[in-house]
Amino acid sequence: MHIIPFIDFEGLPPWKILAGEILSQYFPSLHFSGEKLGSYSLVHILVDREDRPLRMDLENHDVPAFWAFTNEYLIGRAFMECSWDDIQQEKNLGQRPSEYHFKTMMLGELAQRLSFETKPAPIKINPVYIKLAGKNEAYHFCEEVVMAPIFDSFTKKYFMTDPRDAKALLAISPLDQSRYGIEFVFYQLTARSLPEEHSFREEILKEELEKMAFMVPRIPMKRGSASIIIVLLDLDNDLEESAFIRPYKTFDQYTDVLFVNSSLKLLTGQLHEIHYNGASIDSIFRPIIQWQQKNIENSINHR
Repeated sequence: MHIIPFIDFEGLPPWKILAGEILSQYFPSLHFSGEKLGSYSLVHILVDREDRPLRMDLENHDVPAFWAFTNEYLIGRAFMECSWDDIQQEKNLGQRPSEYHFKTMMLGELAQRLSFETKPAPIKINPVYIKLAGKNEAYHFCEEVVMAPIFDSFTKKYFMTDPRDAKALLAISPLDQSRYGIEFVFYQLTARSLPEEHSFREEILKEELEKMAFMVPRIPMKRGSASIIIVLLDLDNDLEESAFIRPYKTFDQYTDVLFVNSSLKLLTGQLHEIHYNGASIDSIFRPIIQWQQKNIENSINHR
């Protein structure tokens, strides 16, 4: 019998609860999906009677989330209480309730439909209903979590953070972006919300770093001439900003992460600068596309 770990989610922010519900940290070999998921993977989505994705907002401390299943036989696990030993089995543990409806679609299409939520929406992949030992609450653990970016109607950009902090992005015309076929998701960190007192500031920055390390690898994106997650660092402190600049895994293999610091330098996760001319949007987009294409060529040559 698998030993049940002590888990206390009380008082944690939503992203930490979601991080604590990913089963691979308790069962490293567990892999229901059968293959690596991406934006173009077909999954079974829980929907309402109008075929709209249905958010499960349960009456406990769990995080409201949308559900996606890689196989139909895994659906029953989300609706009946399972033990830690049950979830290691791949058999059907129960029938899905008839009152729930499912629709097959690409995972990226689901993220697109959720982009008009007010906050990035969590999607639980293959949720499993588990009651924690010694607690009254039950939580929906899952194989993985995917985060759907929000679309800001003002800037016409996709964000993982509050778009009100990124009005400067209005300079990037949606028409120019469409002309180049480049796909962006923006993640911004600013000094505006940070305290000046060093110890408190350091603690908050550490928390933000952990949050970003959780969120960035879970962002689905369309495939474009380049598909880039842009991290905008506006902390007015080079050392603090450099702590966030590192290589991050991405959800889709064709996606990369780039960083723009408060000096407006465009940097890779290895702190290499990508030189660009800010005189026109063309001289900004071209170096990004060329850099990613070179990255792809290098990865193919080293296989």
